[in-house]
Amino acid sequence: MTHAGSDRFKYGWLTLTLTLTLSLVSSAAFLALALIEYYAHDLPQAVDSLVATMIGPLRTVGLIEVFLTITTLGNTLSIVLVALASAFFLRKSPHVVERLAFVLIGSTLVVNIVKIAISRVRPETLIWFDPLLTYSFPSGHAAASMALYGSLAIISARLLRGWKRTLAVILCVLIILGVGTSRVVLSAHFFTDVIGGYLLGIAFVALAFSFRSR
Repeated sequence: MTHAGSDRFKYGWLTLTLTLTLSLVSSAAFLALALIEYYAHDLPQAVDSLVATMIGPLRTVGLIEVFLTITTLGNTLSIVLVALASAFFLRKSPHVVERLAFVLIGSTLVVNIVKIAISRVRPETLIWFDPLLTYSFPSGHAAASMALYGSLAIISARLLRGWKRTLAVILCVLIILGVGTSRVVLSAHFFTDVIGGYLLGIAFVALAFSFRSR
């Protein structure tokens, strides 16, 4: 990723309006889903059961090994290492690094607060992992992957050119989708947990990158 000044993140008013709208819509959708999880949990459970049935064929020995690898891209160690490496390459663009830090710290705080508030129990089948001690909604892996790799997709789209930009954006999108899918396939989370994590990550990314550079 090339060094560049934060002037490439000075958006026009239309883009600012769209990103702020996306942040608000994602936040509202996340809040609605959280309230449904808390007050009408039978509704998301029906959706989760349907999705669990649909992804059953993916739970083969070979694919489980693949998803066990993919899911590590959203764990705390990977997120921290990738974030630090990104901050190093972007060190000449401090305002961009600030946006990235805001997204990661903010989304992590909200995830942990909401996990405790909702207190949704994890799926019963957790044979692929040691016992997971945190609650299920929202998925921290999904939120962190959307926050980090979603931010990196936007940064790459602004700072890179040609095939490098295309490759970087596609890679980020694939990681986001892969991590979310892995959480459901491995029975670490319910489908709606992952959707909640995605919505939260989108809300923070859109908000952070709607700011005008100073």
